[in-house]
Formats: sequence, C-alpha cells, structure tokens
Amino acid sequence: MVLERLRAFFAKGSTGKPGDGNPPDKVGMWHRFQELFVFALKVSVGSVFLHCLMTAARFTWDSVPRKLPPLRPKTQQGKVVEAFNRRLLHNVKGHNVLVIDREETLPDEKKLRARLKRFFDERGLFPLAKDDMAEILASRLKIQVPETEGACCIPFDIPTLSSLLFGMEEEKIFFAVPFPPGTFVEETVQIVCNQDLPGFVVATDLPLSDEGMEHSVLDHEAFGHALDPEKIYESKMSGYLMPQALSELRADISQVVRLVKEHHSTIAARAWAGLRSLGALNRALRHIQNGKAGYVRMDNIYNNGGALDSVVDRLEVRLEDPARAAAFFRMDDDALDALVDEEAAKERFTRGQFLQRAKVLDAAARMFLDGMNQDGSHRVGPQTRRLERDAPELCNPAMKLLRVADAARQYHYVMGSDHRIRTLIRKPHLFPEPAPK
Repeated sequence: MVLERLRAFFAKGSTGKPGDGNPPDKVGMWHRFQELFVFALKVSVGSVFLHCLMTAARFTWDSVPRKLPPLRPKTQQGKVVEAFNRRLLHNVKGHNVLVIDREETLPDEKKLRARLKRFFDERGLFPLAKDDMAEILASRLKIQVPETEGACCIPFDIPTLSSLLFGMEEEKIFFAVPFPPGTFVEETVQIVCNQDLPGFVVATDLPLSDEGMEHSVLDHEAFGHALDPEKIYESKMSGYLMPQALSELRADISQVVRLVKEHHSTIAARAWAGLRSLGALNRALRHIQNGKAGYVRMDNIYNNGGALDSVVDRLEVRLEDPARAAAFFRMDDDALDALVDEEAAKERFTRGQFLQRAKVLDAAARMFLDGMNQDGSHRVGPQTRRLERDAPELCNPAMKLLRVADAARQYHYVMGSDHRIRTLIRKPHLFPEPAPK
C-alpha cells in the first residue's frame, strides 16, 4: 500500500486546482511532501507503540511462575580434594600422594606452587631449592594434565639432599587429578564407556550422585594407582601393555571395593564392572570397524569386568556373614588398601592370560558386528557359528562378555542442554541368557 501511494504521488505530481493563482506543480509537490511526512510519523509512532506492547506482554509471560527443571549445581571440588588429601597424607605405605584441584589450584600457577611447597612441608620432604622445584613441578603439571580430558595420575621424581649425597633413591610424588569441575555422572560414564554417540550409555543400577562419582574416580586414581605397592604405575610410560593392564586392574579393584563399603551394597560395584566391559568392547568395535584390529590388545587393558565381577562375588560372600560384614564396614583406608592388594593378587594375570583375554575381546567384537541388523536387533551370524564350531574356548567367554556389556547398555539416556535427563529409552537385550533346558 505504501508503494502504491508513492507511485501515485510521483505520477500525479500536483494537487493544485486551476484558477487558484498558484503554480499547480509547486503547490502540489509541497503538499505531497507534507502528506508523506505525516504518514511516516504515524508509522513511526505505531511501531514504537507495538514494540512497547510486545515487550510488556513478554515481561508478563516471563514473570508467570512455571515449573522448570532446576540446573544441577556443580560439585565443590576443592572440598572433596582436601578431604582426600587429609586421608592420603599419612598412608601406611608412605607414598607421597597429592590430589590437585582442577577448579582453583591447577589453573592458578601461583596457588599451585604454594600448594606444592605446603605439601613438601607436610610430608617432611626437603628437596634442594624448594621454590625452584615447586616452580618446575607446577610447570610440568600444567603441561601434562590435559584441560578437557578425564582424570589421571602422574608420577614425578624429585631429587633430595640424601639422594645427591648418599646415592639414595629420589623421592617420588604421585599427583592425582579428578575430572574437570562440573563433570556430571552421565558424562563420566560416557568417557568410561568410550561412547561418543549422541546420548549416554549407562548402567541399569548406578546409584551415584555427581559428588559420589567424583569420590569414586579419586578412589581409582589416588587409592588405586598411587598406592600400588609394586609401583607398577611407574612403568606406564614404558609402552609395555602388561604394566598398564596390571595397574588398571588394581585401580579398578580399589574403586569397586570402596563402592561396596560406601554404599553398603554391591549394586553400584556390579554395575561398574559391566561398564568396564562395555567400555573395552566399544573400543574394540571402533578399532575393528576402522581396520585397526591390532589395537584391540590396547583395549584389553581396560577389559576388567570379569575380574571385578569375581571380586564383587567374594565381597557378597563376606557381607552374608554379619561379623565379617561389620568388620568390613569398620575398615579404615589402610585396611581397605590391604584388602585391595589381596584381591589384586588373586586376579593377577600372566602375559599368556592377558593375550588370551585380548583374543576373547576380539572375538566378542566380531561376533557383535557379525550379527547386527540395520534395525538394531541381533542375530547369530556366520562368523559366530564358525567360532562356536572351531573355537568354543573363545566363543563361550566372548558371549559371556557380550551379555555383561549388554546388561550395562540396557538403558539409554538422552540428555538436554541443561544436563537433565529428557528421555529414558529401554533397550531390549541383544544377548539374552539361554533358556534353561
């Protein structure tokens, strides 16, 4: 309509009448400009009024109380870290273990150096040039600890006066670092399960809060890796798989033993065992699909679900006896650490057993890929039948591994942008237990 009026204005060019004593073009053009100005003024006033009306309506709608899901608050990582440091300060093994807070201490190099010097004093360590050593360690930690990755445990050697004068061993410090602050339990499970698809694969029964998961991760890194009596963790940088696998085994056992003690139940520990199997299987599946089957041996490092199940079985027997159960729940950290060493010795494997376990993991991944249909269901494929016929020693434990991993993936959580669970999808069992004959 505006364009039509403008077109008419320039087409006519005059509104003057003959005989009024004025040139028609000049008078008409001036009147047309006046009309155009008044019209633009009306449009502007109307636009401002409409904008004010919409703003008022939006404010009124936003002020209406509605039931929105609250955001989950971040855990206070500093308090958790200091509680662990108090428990680890005077451990019976005499290991130097310091848990570093990612939220406040690690990002600030000045605070990190001060915390390191305080730790030297608390442990009675007297390294030469204490200030310089704290600065060097702080710089190395800033480089080696990834900013966005998972939790880790890093060993460092520091020279002391006795090591230089008398040739004694250098002091070793283990730095345990939790996940970045604000990491929710579902995100931790996603990392453990090596699941980078949309949503999160979680266990059916994992009664852990965000803070409970943070405790459990530090049970793995600090009490598991750093308190290893044989210091197997020192060899992780050597590139050999056996030291890494034995180190992860002890750390996993430390985690599930403390899960049972803290929860007075084996539910969370049993679920965590399934998640470890699922994580190893996910890694193997990815490598086989990408033509990197040789990497399955490395995936086998984390394939501790079967060993953890055996540990939980023995803990269940212990809990059935009231006297032994009461003694277990009264254990302090040093007594629990001795129990972890005992269980780790029972589950310790040889190199031949480690390689056999890697073959089972490879067979399980290939059986999974062999029978997967496009609709997500599963069938017995030709490669699985061939394994059943030619290698039952691989097929039977591989099927057991698949059932453990299948139980762990029974629920699929779809997360919202505010880290709240939006959809809960029940997934069918791909590998149900065989019917009793």
